[in-house]
Amino acid sequence: MEPSPEIGASILSNLMFRWTGAFIAFGDPERSQQPQVDDLFEPPHQYTMVSSCAQFRQHASADNSLFWNLVKTFKGPILLQLALNPLMALFDFSQPMIMQRFLRFIDQHAKDT
Repeated sequence: MEPSPEIGASILSNLMFRWTGAFIAFGDPERSQQPQVDDLFEPPHQYTMVSSCAQFRQHASADNSLFWNLVKTFKGPILLQLALNPLMALFDFSQPMIMQRFLRFIDQHAKDT
């Protein structure tokens, strides 16, 4: 397996999942070949099962439930998702309103000239 292009991708490329384009091209129905397991990229070390298990063992304690051990282990990514999901919802709902205002502005500017 070749290493994931995510490792060397820019922040903008990571945010837009642009680094996945090479693999998504395999889904093209005009291609005669279907994707195989060998076509997958090797995940970055931080996303491997070995890394996750090591983090879990480091943070887990026997007197906590599995749920609280998982929350303790992955609190950073969980909190990040809790912060970013409302922002993404706001952006999704605000796009039509922004587009409407933009089109009104252009229309008004066209009428004035």
